[in-house]
Amino acid sequence: MSEPAESPRVSPDAEVVYVESKAALAQAVAQGLSPDIPVRTSAPALLRDPTIYAMRADEDFTAQRIAGLDANTRALSETLFERLSSGPQETYALTVARWAIQLQPLLFKTLCLR
Repeated sequence: MSEPAESPRVSPDAEVVYVESKAALAQAVAQGLSPDIPVRTSAPALLRDPTIYAMRADEDFTAQRIAGLDANTRALSETLFERLSSGPQETYALTVARWAIQLQPLLFKTLCLR
């Protein structure tokens, strides 16, 4: 059995950190992260703690933006399916179309990064 990969070390030059638990933040601080660094999170425990400079990670996501992401992802899926449905690649059309839909959570997380 191989050894687990070493966890990444905290950069002393970080300007903001994305954290989803107090335990993760405590570990990062123990590894050298400034306790005064701005924290972006969706975790209520971090957002409500007055000792942590926390901001919502998703503050720019309105219902309209989320609906737009959903509509665009579905349109991508439909376009891929239509284009791949005829010809030698037709056996892969459904798989590729489903893959496009499965990108949505990853795209959402990526858009949360600022």
